[in-house]
Amino acid sequence: MTGPRFYIIDPPLREGTDVELPERAARHAKVLRLAPGDPLVLFDGSGSEYPAVVSEARRHQFRVKVGDAVSGIAEPRLRLHLGIAVLKRDAMHAALQRATELGVAAITPLYTEYTDTPRGGAERRVANWTAVLASSAEQCGRATLPTLHEVQALSAALSTPAELRVMAHPTAADPAGALGGTAPQAAPTDVFALVGPEGGFSTVEVDAARAAGFKLVSLGPRILRAETVPAVLSALLQAAWGDLNS
Repeated sequence: MTGPRFYIIDPPLREGTDVELPERAARHAKVLRLAPGDPLVLFDGSGSEYPAVVSEARRHQFRVKVGDAVSGIAEPRLRLHLGIAVLKRDAMHAALQRATELGVAAITPLYTEYTDTPRGGAERRVANWTAVLASSAEQCGRATLPTLHEVQALSAALSTPAELRVMAHPTAADPAGALGGTAPQAAPTDVFALVGPEGGFSTVEVDAARAAGFKLVSLGPRILRAETVPAVLSALLQAAWGDLNS
């Protein structure tokens, strides 16, 4: 399919219908100077994509004809759930973007001992994060968005179930990339991985994670920025048990 991609959940996408692009998508279409007859691709996060054609283009209004649904790019076999410590605005946006591009299935923002208190209301913050996930999915060609869970304390997240649970830590003896040595028949299908803030996890938090059954893993000898860690850890974990896509 060709043309720019737009994430739309309202109005609902149905084959053969003529819909008006919502405000965010219309602004994007205007910037791209789309005109009647131009192709585009719509998706609602369900895994399907809808080829479409602009049927009407006005200054602030775009109507498109929705075509037949097709399957989007397959998601990775490994279902990866990241617990990411809440970072400052730009850094958090970068972390969410890279996680989406790497096919992360779910994200839980976390409050940790060294997490800075974020500015603004929680509702607005979640709306901004969701917009970042949508924009990243549009750009990278993904037909689904990671599930964004409510912000919670790290202590609560330690009870999150998964076949394998890991914590990124610079002093860990085991590299994350070596996890692929697991026998194929024992390879996990879902992993919950914890990523800390700029100051890292405190000693108390690391001890609590160990006690809860988390395996500490290293990402190598270099000190990475907090917003870089989710991308590196995601890539290593996805690659550990096969291709990034199924």
